[in-house]
Amino acid sequence: MTGGPSPATQVCADCGQLWVCDPAGDCWCMQLPPVGPAAPVAGMVCLCPCKLDALTRPARKCVSVRVEGRVQGVGFRAWVVREAVARGLDGWVRNQGDGRVEALLAGPGAAVDAMLARCGRGPRLALVSGVTTSQGDDPGPVGFRQQADA
Repeated sequence: MTGGPSPATQVCADCGQLWVCDPAGDCWCMQLPPVGPAAPVAGMVCLCPCKLDALTRPARKCVSVRVEGRVQGVGFRAWVVREAVARGLDGWVRNQGDGRVEALLAGPGAAVDAMLARCGRGPRLALVSGVTTSQGDDPGPVGFRQQADA
């Protein structure tokens, strides 16, 4: 950069990567190609790519779901695991003693919503008669698994 201020070089306190923010507002990690312009504000506030990734990641949604009908003995839980893993969801699924299947679905909102729609139909041998949902407690990035029956 001839004739202008030189870029600021810093170490990100969160990821430890060396990153640069130039006076034009472009920020990039020294180990990565540029990640695009940041919006410069008074005092030039720039973000390390690890923070930019967190800002652009879709918001997470977490839902507790109970599915009623002929949903036990038809492969419903294994089907939920396959479908949830394919959508990148975190959580679990298990049989309830009253014949229902219960699951906790967490991940990007659109993926959770798509999974809820699929739960309303279930696998080929299931006959779903009802789906109830409530807000769940996000388990974080733990993957998706089948739990022991409740």
